[in-house]
Amino acid sequence: MHCSCMLHTLHIQEQVSAAVLHATSKFQLHVHQKRYHCPVLYTMSEKKADPDPSYTREDLSFVKEPPEEISIECPICLQIMLKDISQTSCGHHFCTSCIKKIRKSCPTCRATSYLIFPDADRQRYISRLQVYCSNKKDGCTWKGELKNLSGHINKGKRVGDCQFEVVECHHWGDVKMKRSDLANHEENECPLRPYTCQYCGHGDSYWVITHSHYNKCLRYPVTCPNKCDPMKTMPREEAETHKKNNCLLEPVACELCWAGCTARPQRKDIEQHITSNQIQHLTLLAKACGELNKRCNKLEEENAELKKSNSELKERISLI
Repeated sequence: MHCSCMLHTLHIQEQVSAAVLHATSKFQLHVHQKRYHCPVLYTMSEKKADPDPSYTREDLSFVKEPPEEISIECPICLQIMLKDISQTSCGHHFCTSCIKKIRKSCPTCRATSYLIFPDADRQRYISRLQVYCSNKKDGCTWKGELKNLSGHINKGKRVGDCQFEVVECHHWGDVKMKRSDLANHEENECPLRPYTCQYCGHGDSYWVITHSHYNKCLRYPVTCPNKCDPMKTMPREEAETHKKNNCLLEPVACELCWAGCTARPQRKDIEQHITSNQIQHLTLLAKACGELNKRCNKLEEENAELKKSNSELKERISLI
């Protein structure tokens, strides 16, 4: 039983890890695809409502329910009849395009012979039915004629009167929100919105700038690598020069390193090091001077030999 529980737990952990990896990969793919951005442009297709909207009865909320004896749904496609309504000679209403596809009996009464007539009056009646906005449950208070519902909602488009319609983010299509929240999201919240590094002027998406670019931006403000002054910042490209020439906490070579001192005190302690180690430094100096004296003597001997060799060569040349 214990082993079974452990295996079940491991299986759940694997599923969670796979889901997280999938979401991360998908987001990074969007970042890659949105490396360069264009200004948001609204095309005419985004502004215009669907010319042929379709609704079922469940899609609509009527201010006053139409009488049951007046049919408003096509028995064939089960959509609300909004355009090109026809009535058969047997007294039933259909979408003209639907009834023309029927070759046999009437779908409602099974009459085997009937004629079809356009019914503009029924079309006007249905189009003028008073309805609430489809987003009423989310807070929209609009109500009006059914023929104006599509224009009010402008379903799925970025531009429209209904601020409760759910639309896609221009920068990241998988993210959807109410139209009223869209502008703030795209300008201030979307991780894929266009963004410019305020230090060097490089442009990319907000996510790339803040999660990648800042880590390598040469003008990004950083503190000294040695933390000599946590309150002071400098461009990243100047940090190494500061560390090499000015940082008080950077270990530096003693001024008597040439004499053999191997100590590397911090720059701020160099004077104290020299003052506190005078005897050791004098010993090193004495030893260094002794070594220099030996080298000088050796150089003098080599110089004397060279002079002697030079004289001998001159004598040989004079005899030729």
